[in-house]
Amino acid sequence: MSTSSNLVLVNILLVPSPLPIMLELGPMTLFLAPGGGKDGAGRWKVEVWTAS
Repeated sequence: MSTSSNLVLVNILLVPSPLPIMLELGPMTLFLAPGGGKDGAGRWKVEVWTAS
């Protein structure tokens, strides 16, 4: 992952949102869902999908 992608991801993680966010970064898809339950309040669950 490039530095710019990391900065964008960090900026998004710092913004609280009740809605899931999907980002398509080239061959990767990032799925960010608000934390809760096992992930803990105020934290994000992040899934990275890569094209096969």
